[in-house]
Amino acid sequence: MGTLMQDVRYGVRMLLKSPGFTLVTVLTLALGIGATTAIFTVIKTVLLRPLRYPDSERLMVVQATELGGKLGFQAAPGVYLDWRERSSSFEKIVGARVTRMIMSRVDQPRFVSVVATSFDFFDVIGVRPVLGRTFTQDEDRPGSGFVALVDANFGQRQFGESLNILGRTLALDGIPYTIIGILPGNIRFGYFGTTDVWIPITADRRHRFGGDVVAVGRLRHGMTREAAQAEMEAVMHGIGREHVEDSKTGVLVRPLHEWAVGDVRRPFLALLVAVVFVLLICCANVANLLVARATARQKEIAIRAALGAGRFRLVGQTFVESLLLSSLGGALGLWLATVLVRVVPTISAFYIPRVDELAIDGTLLTIAATVSVGSGILFGLAPAFQVGRRNLRVVLQGGAPTMLGRGGGTWSGMR
Repeated sequence: MGTLMQDVRYGVRMLLKSPGFTLVTVLTLALGIGATTAIFTVIKTVLLRPLRYPDSERLMVVQATELGGKLGFQAAPGVYLDWRERSSSFEKIVGARVTRMIMSRVDQPRFVSVVATSFDFFDVIGVRPVLGRTFTQDEDRPGSGFVALVDANFGQRQFGESLNILGRTLALDGIPYTIIGILPGNIRFGYFGTTDVWIPITADRRHRFGGDVVAVGRLRHGMTREAAQAEMEAVMHGIGREHVEDSKTGVLVRPLHEWAVGDVRRPFLALLVAVVFVLLICCANVANLLVARATARQKEIAIRAALGAGRFRLVGQTFVESLLLSSLGGALGLWLATVLVRVVPTISAFYIPRVDELAIDGTLLTIAATVSVGSGILFGLAPAFQVGRRNLRVVLQGGAPTMLGRGGGTWSGMR
């Protein structure tokens, strides 16, 4: 440990002695580490983090398709109700319809995000209200009473800090809805973002054309997606025999997480590959700078070897300096990644699912530290290899630096 600290102090002195070199190297590394860390953080949040529902891996979306097709779309209300009644692979199949409605009777009428759901929707996804109750079966029928659940954050913005708003009304598209429950804040459904208000879906079996219902089911314990797919195909075949309009409709079962992510997986993975290449280019540039610097310091290295420093000590010194540079670049890169992660949710040019779940947390620090250490080892290999093969006798005699060939000894020139 004493030797390591000595190498660290010496490395710091050498970096301070060459401020221009140090600044260029650190900025180069910060660019690569910052971009890579930010993209890794976004991908982990969007693609890898499970949905915030209990046992979310068992939640599936059941979609209609063209017969034999692989592109799923939302189901007609009548088809959804048939799936709900005939399926045995799922504990329940529930429905949701995503829309926007105009909230009136306020100072400035505005659109709010609304999801209409079946009465047992929240039982399936595993979310309970913090106040009040959810819908009853009687309220989930056409022409029934108009009731609503509201997001806690939306309720605070609309009615003030107090959540004592049960029994109050919201006017949506000119219709008064009575608030019967408050849900935890920032509940997301799929890739539609945070929902402000939830109302009953009131699906009508007679509507068998046009798809606007997202069917969600929770697999029974021990049931696989493939088994559920096979069973739902048989169910859909039976529905097609009974309703000619559904005879050319297929069915697709896919994980809710996969559906929620949407079509951003490929673009994000391509972006990740791009930033990794940027990081590798940065490491290659830094390695070239370190090799040039090691060449300029060849006499210093030769004298240290002549005074008794072994190969391991000299190579270790180059790695210590590389890790110091990568640490500085990583610290600056972490700041850059933090800025990028804060900026991403404000980008409106394209849609990013789950973007509101991005956070500056320990994950960001862990990724930055891992990338920094890996980069330091990677670009430190080239100067370490060069130092380990230097012909010290030629260097001390003032000759041109040479690399030993097949027959030469590495350190035998020093006695």
